[in-house]
Amino acid sequence: PDISPVQCTEQEIPNHIHDQGLIFLNLTNTALYSFGDGWQASLMVPFQVRLLRIDYYLADNQESYTPPYAGIHHRNESLIGLGDFEVSAQRLVPFGRSGLGVSVGTTIPVGRIEENPYDLGAESKEHQHIQMGTGAFVPLLEVVAFHPFQQSGLLGRVRFEIPFYENTYRYQSGRAVRWSAGYWRTLFAQSVGFIQIQGTHESSDEWYGIPAPFSGRDAVGLALSGMWRVQDDRELILRVERNVWERPRNESDRGEDESLPPFWVFSFGLSWL
Repeated sequence: PDISPVQCTEQEIPNHIHDQGLIFLNLTNTALYSFGDGWQASLMVPFQVRLLRIDYYLADNQESYTPPYAGIHHRNESLIGLGDFEVSAQRLVPFGRSGLGVSVGTTIPVGRIEENPYDLGAESKEHQHIQMGTGAFVPLLEVVAFHPFQQSGLLGRVRFEIPFYENTYRYQSGRAVRWSAGYWRTLFAQSVGFIQIQGTHESSDEWYGIPAPFSGRDAVGLALSGMWRVQDDRELILRVERNVWERPRNESDRGEDESLPPFWVFSFGLSWL
C-alpha cells in the first residue's frame, strides 16, 4: 500500500504474491547498581540484529518472479546496530513482607532512525520501515509490586512509555502501557520457575502528526521462565514467550490474511552480582 511504481502499467505487473521472513535478535546488556536504603540505578544497552528475507512468486503457478519494484519496499538484507539506551533510578519500599518499587527514567536516542517510508514509497524511492531507535528521549515510569511466601511469591509490573515530541524526521512513537503479573516458585535448591501473563497496549506511531499504517496494537501473552544458580554470584536464565491474543489499533489497515500470526520469543541470559 505504500509504493507506487510509476514506471509500470497495471498490465505489466502479473498477479503475484510474496513470502516475507523476519528474524529479530536482541542482545541486551543491563547494569544495576545499588546505593543502599532501597535506591538503585540502571543502564540498559541493546544490540539489535534484524534479518529480512523476501521471495516473490506468481499466484497461478508458483513460479519465482521479480516485480519491477522489487527492492523499493522489501529486500533481502541484514540490519545490525545499537538500539536506544535506557537509564533509570528506582526506589524499593518494603511493606511488611511485601514491597513496592517505583522507577523513573528515559530512553537515550542512540539507535538509527529513518526518513518517512510512506512518503518515499509514494515516490517509488527505496525506503526502510525498520528503525533501530526512535530519535527522541522517551520518559519511562515503572511500578513493581511483590509479595513472597515461604518458597514462592507473586510479582506484578506496570510500565509506561510516554513520548512527547517528534524526532528530526517528524516521527513520534506511540504511547505504550506494558503490564505483567506472575507467580514464582523455588523448584530445586538452585533453581526457580516463573509463570506470567503479560499485556501490551500501544497507540499508533505518527509521521507528521498522522497515524502510521500497521502501527499500534493490543496484545496478551504468556511467559515461562527458569533461573538456575550455576555459581554463588551467577545465574542462567531461560525465557519462552507466546502471544495468545492480538488486535491492531487500526483494523482498517489490515485484511484477514495480514493479521499478525502467533509467534514465539526465546530469551537466554546470564546475570551476576
